[in-house]
Amino acid sequence: MKKILIIDDSNLQVQMLKEGIQPLGFEIISAEDGEEGLKLAKQINPNLIIMDLIMPKWMGLRYAGG
Repeated sequence: MKKILIIDDSNLQVQMLKEGIQPLGFEIISAEDGEEGLKLAKQINPNLIIMDLIMPKWMGLRYAGG
């Protein structure tokens, strides 16, 4: 099963993404901040990462070269 890691500090955003993506057959894993997201990404090796750009503990722009 393909894994998608969602990194977002908004529970509402994560829930909406899960509800839209899970029925398509993907395993969804989520993290509340960039620090936790990086640890999870190294552990689970996801096929796709969906990441908020502005959040506490390491913003998404840091990983995008911003």
